[in-house]
Amino acid sequence: MITSLQPILRTRTLVLAWLVIAAPSATIAGSDALTIYHKERIRRLGIREALSHDNATFIAKLLSDPSSPYSDVIEQPVLANDVDWANAVAAWPAADQDTALRSLQRTLGLTRARPRVDVMPLPGFRDDFVAASATKARVDADIFWHALDLTGYSHSTKAAIYAIALQRLRDQVAGTPDPARRNALGIEKPVLDRMMKAQTLDRIPASDLRYLGLLVQHLVVHRVVDEESTLPASYRIARIAAAYRDLQGYVSAPPCTPDATPRPSHAGTGSKDDPRPLCFVAATDRAVHRWYLAEARRQARDAPDPNHVSLIARLEYLIAPVLVLLDIAALVEVGEMLIADEMVAEGSLSDVEADVATSRVSRLSCPVEG
Repeated sequence: MITSLQPILRTRTLVLAWLVIAAPSATIAGSDALTIYHKERIRRLGIREALSHDNATFIAKLLSDPSSPYSDVIEQPVLANDVDWANAVAAWPAADQDTALRSLQRTLGLTRARPRVDVMPLPGFRDDFVAASATKARVDADIFWHALDLTGYSHSTKAAIYAIALQRLRDQVAGTPDPARRNALGIEKPVLDRMMKAQTLDRIPASDLRYLGLLVQHLVVHRVVDEESTLPASYRIARIAAAYRDLQGYVSAPPCTPDATPRPSHAGTGSKDDPRPLCFVAATDRAVHRWYLAEARRQARDAPDPNHVSLIARLEYLIAPVLVLLDIAALVEVGEMLIADEMVAEGSLSDVEADVATSRVSRLSCPVEG
């Protein structure tokens, strides 16, 4: 009897966990208070792992072809007919079946970024596909271009992290016009100003990089969902990295056809043994994120040996979204931002570990001259 109830209980747990995370947050706009509240409820209910990014069984119920990075969502999944789903949605304020389902799909990274199909591209990005990805990630055009200028294409995954950090900081500054209030909340407008004026990374104070690193680390580790884009931070970072890759261009035919469908001869399948790039705008956020993690590791391997560069250059390499997870992992060559992102994606980062990782930033040591 207990065994037969497990699928039902698991579905209920998944639904409740998502509703706790994705609940409307307009009443506390511009604040992380509701995110913290969500996190506390998840901890008390003991269901943090219910929404692991690798919950393949649950995801398979929502995609028409779970094995494809280009899968459509199932418009009316069996899940939507469950009594538990209906009851959970009905119990949550201002939610209806369709809205709840669409929000669940976006939160779990099941939606795509096809221009004028999934996303209405904003101006300022020069290319339709680039604009669609950047628009979905909700990054302003000036931030998008400036982050890339600071790192170049060889470290575009790092630029994507900077872009999300700067956008978050800009949003916080705009939402907190009182300087005294900003100071009390630790919202550092001077960091934003210095970063946006900098011509090169070595002109940016190391403390600014650490500040931005903590900012992004918090977004990723605590699965903060952007209120406007309704995307988790990890997927926003990945979308920006994909936009930079499309902007860089391709030696042969691009992976997408002009109508934003995968070109069979050139579009990657997302499998580990397929080196071809994805047609990013036609791929789900989850698939783009898997590509991003692999690309970030590749770019980190190509970085200069930190034993043969200056202290400032090393800080640039570490970028400081590199918060060393001293109590979780001893890996540093890719950077703690990537480690945290991977651990969140694997569902292996517990609440206690997330809290410890975030709180340890003030005690980290900078690299020293070799």
